[in-house]
Amino acid sequence: MAGVPGRSRKPAIKRPKRHQWHFCNPAYDPNQPLPPKILPPHAPPAARQQDEWEAYRRLRPTHWQRSEQRYRQEFMRWLALRDVDWRNAFQQGLAAEHKAEDKRERRRREKLRQQAWQEYRAELFRQAEEEARQAASAGAGGGAGAPTSAR
Repeated sequence: MAGVPGRSRKPAIKRPKRHQWHFCNPAYDPNQPLPPKILPPHAPPAARQQDEWEAYRRLRPTHWQRSEQRYRQEFMRWLALRDVDWRNAFQQGLAAEHKAEDKRERRRREKLRQQAWQEYRAELFRQAEEEARQAASAGAGGGAGAPTSAR
């Protein structure tokens, strides 16, 4: 290992573990009391009312079934998968909001572009009508008949 290029002994930057979520929050205040339940940042609001450990105690096997260790492992796996599901749902909702916001922004820009085009077109027609009116008045008045603008 020593002397192998590209391998360092520095640990990788990792995501915070479940028990660290509260302390990694940018709004964390050490002077405030800890919340009764530490939740991930992507947890739904209803998660505060759920009591997982009450369900764990209610559903755990009795002493003669001899499978409490397996049940605990499966329960912890369920908690981890639930957090993954919450994160996926949160990211999908965030992506949908960004998509809707981008669509509104594109519509707004297109509306401004259309409005600018209509104003430009109206101004162009107004200038053309004015030039035609000046040319007609110059032609009727016996003027030189030269165009007033060089385009």
